[in-house]
Amino acid sequence: MSAGAAVIDLDSAGSPPSGNVEGGPLQLSAEELELVKKVGFARLMGVEGTDVDYVVKKYEVMIGRKSKSTPVDVVLGNSMSISRKHAKIAYNFETANWELTILGKNGVSVGKILYAPSSPPVVLRSQDLLQFGDKMEPVSLYFLLPLKERAA
Repeated sequence: MSAGAAVIDLDSAGSPPSGNVEGGPLQLSAEELELVKKVGFARLMGVEGTDVDYVVKKYEVMIGRKSKSTPVDVVLGNSMSISRKHAKIAYNFETANWELTILGKNGVSVGKILYAPSSPPVVLRSQDLLQFGDKMEPVSLYFLLPLKERAA
C-alpha cells in the first residue's frame, strides 16, 4: 500500500467490520462502506509477470480462465490448465475466515501444498501464495489483507 493509503480495520483473521449477520446481511456504517469502496476487504495481486490486481469488495469471488459463457470476477488468462470456474474465495462468517474452495480439476497450490477439488475449503491468511494451472508456469497470486490501523 502506498503511504497515506486508507486502511480498513480488520482483525487478524481478516474479519470485516462488525455487524448483524445472523438476522440478515451485514450492516455497515456509511464510514465503513466508504472504506470498503476505497480499499476492499482483501486483495489478489499477481507476481512474476501475472497481470492481476483485484480488490475484493464482496464476500464471494470467482476465479477462472477467460470465457464468454462463464464470467468470473478474476480472469487468469486463457490456459486450458485453468478451469472456467477454477476456485472461489469466500468469507465464512461462522469461522470469521476467508476460505478458498477448489473447483477446477487441476487444483490450486497454497504455499507449497496442492489442494484438489475434493479438499475441504482452505483457510487463507494474508500473504498466502496461490498458484493456478500449469505446474511449470503457474499463474501466481498473493492473497493480501489490509493492515490494521495502528494507534499513534
